[in-house]
Amino acid sequence: MAQNYRNNDVQRVLDATDLVRLIGESVNLRPSGREFKGLCPFHDDSNPSMSVVPHKGIFHCFACGTGGDAIRFVRLHQHVEFLEALKFLADRAGIELTPWRPERSGDGEEPTEHDVQAYSTTEIVEAHQQAVGFYRLLLRHERHGASAREIFAGRGINNAMIERFELGTAPTDPTNRDGLARTLAGKGRNLDIYAAVGLLLPRREGDGYNDRFRNRLIFPIHDEHGRPIAFGARKIDPDDEPKYLNSPEHPRFKKSRTLYGLHLARPAIQKSKTAAIVEGYTDVIACHQRGVENVVATLGTALTADHARVLARICERVVLVFDGDAAGQKAADRAVEIFFESPIDVRIAVLPGGLDPAELLEKESGVVTWNECMARAVDALDFLFAALRLQLSAGGTGVSSRQRVIEAFLTRLGSLGFHHMVPLRRDLMLARLSEMVQLPPETLHRSIPAPRPKPEMDQPEDGVESEPAADIEPRRVEAEMRIIACLLHEPSLLDGGEAAEGVSVQYEDFAWPVAQRLYVAVRESVAAGARRSAGVPAGLDAALSDAAVAWMMRLQREVGEATGDIARHFAEYVRAVRCRAQVEAYHTSTKVPSADETESEVDRVSARVDRIRALGGGGIVRFGRSSRGASPAGEQSADPVRG
Repeated sequence: MAQNYRNNDVQRVLDATDLVRLIGESVNLRPSGREFKGLCPFHDDSNPSMSVVPHKGIFHCFACGTGGDAIRFVRLHQHVEFLEALKFLADRAGIELTPWRPERSGDGEEPTEHDVQAYSTTEIVEAHQQAVGFYRLLLRHERHGASAREIFAGRGINNAMIERFELGTAPTDPTNRDGLARTLAGKGRNLDIYAAVGLLLPRREGDGYNDRFRNRLIFPIHDEHGRPIAFGARKIDPDDEPKYLNSPEHPRFKKSRTLYGLHLARPAIQKSKTAAIVEGYTDVIACHQRGVENVVATLGTALTADHARVLARICERVVLVFDGDAAGQKAADRAVEIFFESPIDVRIAVLPGGLDPAELLEKESGVVTWNECMARAVDALDFLFAALRLQLSAGGTGVSSRQRVIEAFLTRLGSLGFHHMVPLRRDLMLARLSEMVQLPPETLHRSIPAPRPKPEMDQPEDGVESEPAADIEPRRVEAEMRIIACLLHEPSLLDGGEAAEGVSVQYEDFAWPVAQRLYVAVRESVAAGARRSAGVPAGLDAALSDAAVAWMMRLQREVGEATGDIARHFAEYVRAVRCRAQVEAYHTSTKVPSADETESEVDRVSARVDRIRALGGGGIVRFGRSSRGASPAGEQSADPVRG
């Protein structure tokens, strides 16, 4: 990549960046001598394994091996290229860089209005910032903003909160279908990017664009760094549908990972070690207006594992807030799933009298009542255990009746993800359950069935061909795709031999459907007499999304440019995949071994896990991340290429 920035700019930016403050905005750091420690955001870290060394200007995780300077952290954490990370840090430090623009990949053609992948994070954020300015200006307009101002006032939202959350309104005149488009065009803006992220829609007849949002209240949605990346729009006219209209998802905006208001709530969340999650934008705003600032909202979805992973880096507890018992009960199962999957406590709070947060906090003693509800929030497991107690008491003392109730409960635990829990967390839960039902933890553990594969089909958001849903660890996905990258570069590795250290790979080694299809295509290509594959095998590019093809091509380039022997890397990847398969099989086994067998098996599995981690030491072997949000290289998410 051409370095179209001044060399001393990089050092100036690094010198001006407070690394502890930068990382502390997304990771809860604690001092440890001259260093700071926290949970690594680049793998599923349950024990603080990342160190920040301010006097050296570096960070390092001793578990997954990820490390580097401030620019490296921003690249990995925000999934951006070097130049975007440099500009982000320069803006924070008030340093002016030599003008630059990120280079585009491909044949140099301008992207189409639908090619959002062709735009950088900087360009996407800038487009949303321009839209934020337009909607805010319209809200202040004497005539065009009158209806929206009246609604905000009716909901008790004051001007300070309007400014804090950058609220606005979309054109209310029914004949004004392209107000944003005309304004942007008048400023000389290229409208294609605004269409790519869903702010503008192509007209059905003729050239040009119309606005997506019209006659609506506008709630800008920011990422955790405070950059606008999407919008939520609530109807003004009661007859309009739908009630809420959101921006479509794009590479920088995924509802399953984004929390409304997190950039404003983070300091309070870190201080209280608790994040409260409410159901809507106005609930978040009402809480912040009353001084309760550790509050965020999901974007029309239930709390996800990705949400929990984001919050686990900055707090210890998540409280789901509901305005009725029925809603709380309905959320219990999902909350337990999150508890099983993430190193964070999940609790449920039900507000009194069916009041929503805004209604409760309007009352004179609203803040006091809110704090009491937070203090009384019930652990997610208590919802399940309370139901179990009721069923046991209703069934009487008969052995058969108790057996049926307990077996049904244990089956439910298995389906919720019990076998994917961290062992210590799992044992603590078993001990609690054992005390309740008066059965040994070993018996309970043995009776919890492993979950069966789900019969339904995933529907990927980016057009990748659907495959049966499967819970495949991202680290294994990464390793499998790097095996394919090695084979695409050197198909002769298929049959092992001395060059590949006697290691060959079979169809059965792959768990991810995309990798399976690629493996079959490579084999067919070799059988047809091709000696090398240039890129993705013919026919597979049509079955994969553009993002999948781009990632595959990038991995292949990395293999070709790697230091060291490709065959050696290939052999290490194959061994690592098989190690992961054995570890996964061990963790999902329902067999409870004896004490001697357990000690021996744990030693064996631990040795193999150490081997996997050791592969991160050189060349291109770097698949230690387990977050679904990005690949170890920090440049491409695993999500766009789900099979």
